Parts: sequence; C-alpha cells; structure tokens
Amino acid sequence: MFKFCFPQLINRIKNCSAIRLISSEELYIKILYRKFLLYVHPDFFNQHILEKEINATNIKNLSNLIGSNGSHGKLISARTLIFYIKPLEEAQSLRRVKVITDKLCESMREILETIGVDLPPEPIKESKYNKFGSSQESKYSHAAGSDMSLFFSTLADR
Repeated sequence: MFKFCFPQLINRIKNCSAIRLISSEELYIKILYRKFLLYVHPDFFNQHILEKEINATNIKNLSNLIGSNGSHGKLISARTLIFYIKPLEEAQSLRRVKVITDKLCESMREILETIGVDLPPEPIKESKYNKFGSSQESKYSHAAGSDMSLFFSTLADR
C-alpha cells in the first residue's frame, strides 16, 4: 500500500523547476487564441489551397509565439501575421486580417470582437503601486506571507 507523506510532497513541489505560474495576461491570450482558431483553422479552407497554407504557416508561428513562456512581446520585434477568416455565412467571401505580434492580445481581441465573438473581460493589469500610491507592500501582505511559511513549517514537522 502507498504511504502518503505530505511534507515530502511539499518539499518536492518547492524544489520543482518545471512548475511555472501562468499570469492572467498569458491565460487570457491563450483563451483568445483558442477562440481565434475556430475561425482560421486550415481545415475550414479545403477549397482555398493558398489561404489554407498561409493560415497553417501563420498558426504555427502564432502557436510558437504564445508557447514561448510569456516572452511574446519582449523578445520578438513587431511582425504582422496574415490570416484568412472562414466565411460566417454562405454568401460571404473570405476575410483577410492581420495580427500584430507586438500587440498580440489587442489584435486578436479586436478581430474577434469584429466577428461578433463573445469574449471574457480583459484581466486587470497589476500595478507595482498599491492603492495608496506607494511601491511598498502593505503591512498585511507581510503578515500573509509569514502565515503561509509558518503553515508550511508546521506541516513539515509532522
């Protein structure tokens, strides 16, 4: 029978370098990306070979950009990726849109809003200043941090 040892698990989690917290902005970009794929995926363009190839290539580029651990705006210079959006109605033709990699979130959000896709609200960007205008942490944040370390230390002693 497997014996579960909580303190060892906590130590493994603390020492694990594979765990990375994802920011709310990165999560929001991934949500936009998934919704965006529903309109530009190459499988929708079997009758339009050129547009299918362009979308396939640019989806790979966009996927690599989003999967680069959140460094999408910092390491890559501004670049424009062209996509074709599937017709929403039978009478419509393909629409060509541009995604600017430097402003990835804004570009995809604008395109999806233009199509009429329901989107979640944008995440609130965290400021380095608290509500009092100072960059120092409040007295409560230190207390919460010490409480958590105290909590973990009591678990490790058991």
